[in-house]
Amino acid sequence: MPRKTSASKQAASRRIAIAACLIYATSCSARAGTFVPTGSLNGTRSQHTATLPTNGQVLVAGGYGFNGGALPNTAEIYNPDTGGWTLTGSLNTPRYEHTATLLANGKVLAAGGWKDFTYLTATAEMYDPASGNWAKTGTMATLWASHTASLFRNGKVLVAGGVGAGATAELYDPVAGTWGLTSPMNFTRNGHIGALLPNGQVLFAGSTGSWASSQTAELYNPTNSTWTVAGSLNTNNSSATGTLLPNGAVLVAGGSDTNGNTLASAELYLTPIPIVLEPVINFL
Repeated sequence: MPRKTSASKQAASRRIAIAACLIYATSCSARAGTFVPTGSLNGTRSQHTATLPTNGQVLVAGGYGFNGGALPNTAEIYNPDTGGWTLTGSLNTPRYEHTATLLANGKVLAAGGWKDFTYLTATAEMYDPASGNWAKTGTMATLWASHTASLFRNGKVLVAGGVGAGATAELYDPVAGTWGLTSPMNFTRNGHIGALLPNGQVLFAGSTGSWASSQTAELYNPTNSTWTVAGSLNTNNSSATGTLLPNGAVLVAGGSDTNGNTLASAELYLTPIPIVLEPVINFL
């Protein structure tokens, strides 16, 4: 039998690869639009955070545990390639209803939350995906939970509103590892949305400090640390979601109204586009 040439071997390898891709694509397309099981977490948790580090895996941290009512300080990593979960370094402080923000340096900042069923915490800590460990960082001036955290282009993080915070806002500097108060919001908020706009400002909308719904909205400008009242929502809202769309608009969806009824409504915040006037050239 004649031996296969290098070219024929390469052609055969390509045919095998194409066949494998077709089989995989057919299998995946048959399940497209459906949910399929994957690996289970190592422990029960709710009101935790999930963050996507730069390595493509998912970091889940803290939360409310229902096994005996414990608050887990554990964290675990989901690997989408294997579908499995692996325990990683534990938080220094148990927390739920906190925030977890992926920073420009690849680390994850966990801030605030409830440290037990009675007390809030002003602590913050950083997760390093390279080592799998958490390290304490600067402590905030305010006790926080159910707040929002927004990452600016300069790497700083704005934390605002939430349980126990009223209209307070603070900035985290990852280089110095410290927090500093910034100017307060015009309205107390809890259960609001916070969306970073393409112009670098942050839109806050809905809710008041007592979980009551609200139509108010305002913008934070990191350049001069000021808050400006923005156009109001059409519907009183609390606990909605706010998502920045590719066209720069913010989609506010769902939530609850003044009477606590859940909403099916949705509306768009249209980001103002600055008008640039071209200079008039006089040819005379």
